[in-house]
Amino acid sequence: MKFLFSGLLLLLMFSCSFLLQAAPKEGEERKMHRSPTVIKKNPDAAFLQIKRQLKEAQKNGDRYTTAVCYAQIGELFYGQSAYSQALNNYYKADNLFRKEDHTEELAANLNRIGETYYYNRQYDTALKSFQQSLLLYKKLQHKRGVANSYGYIGQTYEKTNDYRQAFKYQQLALQEFKNLKDQTGIAKIYENLGSIYEDKLQLDSALKYFRLSLGLSEHRGDHMAQIEIVNNIADVYRKTGQYASSLVYARKAAKMAKALNEPYQHASAYRDLSKTYDLMGKHDSAYYYSEAGRKIFMSIFSEDNRKQLLLLQTLFEIEQKDNAIVQLENDRQRNRLIVIGAVLIIILLLSLGASIISRQRLKIKNEQQLNEQHHTLNEAQKKDLELKSKELTTHTLHLIQKNQLLEELKPSSMVWSKMIKETSAKN
Repeated sequence: MKFLFSGLLLLLMFSCSFLLQAAPKEGEERKMHRSPTVIKKNPDAAFLQIKRQLKEAQKNGDRYTTAVCYAQIGELFYGQSAYSQALNNYYKADNLFRKEDHTEELAANLNRIGETYYYNRQYDTALKSFQQSLLLYKKLQHKRGVANSYGYIGQTYEKTNDYRQAFKYQQLALQEFKNLKDQTGIAKIYENLGSIYEDKLQLDSALKYFRLSLGLSEHRGDHMAQIEIVNNIADVYRKTGQYASSLVYARKAAKMAKALNEPYQHASAYRDLSKTYDLMGKHDSAYYYSEAGRKIFMSIFSEDNRKQLLLLQTLFEIEQKDNAIVQLENDRQRNRLIVIGAVLIIILLLSLGASIISRQRLKIKNEQQLNEQHHTLNEAQKKDLELKSKELTTHTLHLIQKNQLLEELKPSSMVWSKMIKETSAKN
């Protein structure tokens, strides 16, 4: 009985464990293309698309795609300046990339984490993340990754006013990009070097590198990069007192930003125009551009808030649906376990009852066989006793008959004895 109950317990535990662990095995690793939806222009649609991919990947046990989706969601939040949510998703991706040993993806994700901390002005934390990424890229001998990490580290050192280290890493980045013949990378590093020289008020050198960067950007037709560079050149001219040239470049930057619908750069250009006009003593123009820039910044702020609210609302609605689905699935799983457990208990109880009945029948059968054996033995003993009794009776009768014969022969014997004695006396 004890053995049967132990077996029952073990079977139930095994069944429950099997059901709880019966998730799909991890699929083969595969690369996943970035979402085709432009995150910046339509974050809600992008989020829904990535969320569907994430749900499917989790269902299939595809950890690589799950990690990539988390990283993409992080980028989406980063683009909406929701840095806390961005970091939360970046770290989820980081955890999975580390577990699955996807070193290249991990290194890229570390740079994204570093950028997020950088724009939150947490430069020490950003630097650590960039340095970790650099070590991984060096281990992989991934030259482009190494170059990008050098650039990020140089920018971070610039923000902490450590210009010696900033120059060192920007020069290392520049060399790597030159080896790769990457004109986009080279242009960016030239701009970074110009920014360092501008911070140090070495304005001739700053202008030199900004012009080098602008030339490469114009050659590649990179209009987005040109806006910021042109704005930087306007700053340098303003700081050197060349106000007319500063106005030319600032207006150019404003025009390009407006055409490309880049409100941040547009507002920045207006701000530079306002500063220049103020230095020129043209306060009406200064006020005009200052107010125009402020309005653009306010509209940016309002639009960003609207987008963040819409995104957070979408996130909330999806989370609500996911929670409801998870709860429903948990209820189904629990009910399934209860039904299976009940069936198993019934089966085992029936087996236990059948075993008890079988044992009882065997016991009765054994008792019947034992009784039959006793009966047979008793019959044999009885027959033996009867036989011995008959033999004893026969023997007794023989003895009686013998005694009777002897009794009958006794008188004759006496007569013969008397005759013999008389005969002897005569002789």
